[in-house]
Amino acid sequence: MKNIAAFFLFLVSLVSAQIMATDQESILTELRLKYYSAVEESDSVKALEKMVTELSKSNKLHSDEILTAYRGGIMALKAKHAFWPFSKLNYLNESMEILDSVISKVPDNLEIRFMRYSILHYVPDFLGWGDEKEADASKIYVLLMAKEYEGLPDEIITGITQFMLDSDRLSPLQEAELESEILLTLGR
Repeated sequence: MKNIAAFFLFLVSLVSAQIMATDQESILTELRLKYYSAVEESDSVKALEKMVTELSKSNKLHSDEILTAYRGGIMALKAKHAFWPFSKLNYLNESMEILDSVISKVPDNLEIRFMRYSILHYVPDFLGWGDEKEADASKIYVLLMAKEYEGLPDEIITGITQFMLDSDRLSPLQEAELESEILLTLGR
């Protein structure tokens, strides 16, 4: 009887873990979709900010680093959509402070590195983040080639890889390796 009870508890914990993992994935998917929507639509930034605040309070997402990174991303989106140059620069500075602090904690997180890189890609080097941009491009390449995706869906890996190829910041050899090792592997 003890074995049956132990087995039952094991099954319940296994199912609970799977439900939590699925819940985490759906939360991350929704968060990513809202973020990408907010890149083009300034009205979507508030909804994204509300979601991040609610997730922080509820502890439904078990990654403080991801939530903090998205907070940094929100500041970058506010910079993009702001009208006044001074406001744009203030939001951008705040965004970079947040993202720098997260990257110092989890330097090998592909999603967070890409978030900062995709922001800095559009920022002129004279504003002072050229070194970070180059470091991110290099690290993203290394992480992609090592297949350190940290559970990211294939479509995100494909999108990151395509962005890196389109950014023209990699050598021709690196571009060829990414195309053959990542895009062909993922069936694109």
